[in-house]
Amino acid sequence: MDFDFTHEQQLFNESAQRFMREQHAYQRHLQRQAEPEASRMAIWKKFAALGWLGLPFSEADGGLGCGVIETMLLMQTFGRSLVTAPYLTSIVIGGEILRRGDTSIYRRTRITELINGETTLAVAHAEMAARYNLAMTETKAERTSSGWVINGKKCVVLNGQQAPQLIVSARTSGPVQARQGITLFLVPADAAGITRSAYPLLDGSDGADIRFNQVTVNSSAVIGEIDEGLPILEASIDLGLAAVSAEAVGIMDALIEQTIAHCQTRVQFGQPIGQFQVLQHRLVDMFMEAEQTRSLLYLATIRLLEADESAVATANIQSGNFQSADIQSALAALKVQVGKAGRLIGQEAIQMHGGMGMSNEVIVGHYFKRLTMIDALFGNVDFHLKKFGAIQTSKSY
Repeated sequence: MDFDFTHEQQLFNESAQRFMREQHAYQRHLQRQAEPEASRMAIWKKFAALGWLGLPFSEADGGLGCGVIETMLLMQTFGRSLVTAPYLTSIVIGGEILRRGDTSIYRRTRITELINGETTLAVAHAEMAARYNLAMTETKAERTSSGWVINGKKCVVLNGQQAPQLIVSARTSGPVQARQGITLFLVPADAAGITRSAYPLLDGSDGADIRFNQVTVNSSAVIGEIDEGLPILEASIDLGLAAVSAEAVGIMDALIEQTIAHCQTRVQFGQPIGQFQVLQHRLVDMFMEAEQTRSLLYLATIRLLEADESAVATANIQSGNFQSADIQSALAALKVQVGKAGRLIGQEAIQMHGGMGMSNEVIVGHYFKRLTMIDALFGNVDFHLKKFGAIQTSKSY
């Protein structure tokens, strides 16, 4: 199988890396964290001008019509530079939900606002008791004569404090853990009855708990079909899982490069510490873990691309099915490897940097914090290991 990128993909990757080196280098990570939100989001307009916000959307919707591969390349670049802009939640996950589910007359307006950098999205789906189970939804939406009333609470909503638009999963029928009966809504974040409690996350990004108390929306707020929102949410989260894994690969590459450079310049006992064989072996272990992660990322990306191309071929993006055993096992294996490799590479990088690796002024600690956060997103190692085992067991019968 040919794993080489096309000429256009190579050019896109090179241009993205060049821009991030010049405009968004990782050295500015601490400076960006100290800036007000308006200043930090200035980069969002630059992303829009480059066309990156329109990357996954079709040309008919005003986007670039690119696929999963281009998204993964961009996310790897974001990982290297520790980008804090809400690309994952707004474009990759939120954009995919709109792309799959929004068939209303407002579709073009909603997507155009995203592509132009005029708005961002937050996807409010997680709940306290869910433990990565997307079907576990206690938030309820009840129909009224003019629309819907939403009541409930969502937790750890990425970009939840800043986003002017929220995509909310709510139960419109059935018991709490039923797969049927979940509907997706696009809700203005400033709607009456919404309370947002913001807090910083481990990696310096922002999260929020959001409470919905008698929040009223009209019928046009529904994304997709009533009671049929879970497949759309699952497919979008799967794409987000692959994207955040690509980000992790970019971080791993940066950590290895930083550690090699440090070992070449840090002198101990009269010679650079990189000349000690034991450290060379540990660097090789880091490299091998990163390469294994990259290989599983390629496998998962190919599986997702095949499903997406099949849906495009039938002119029905809603038919794209990411729930096949091959796709789910590839994603589960990838997420397990991301968690295990991220921990090993991050710990080794910090240890070989010595005490300074834990200081706030050295970037390796911030990379490790982001890898730790990525491990917890969309299911940790234990969750996906059990999922992978269950899939393989079911396939053996």
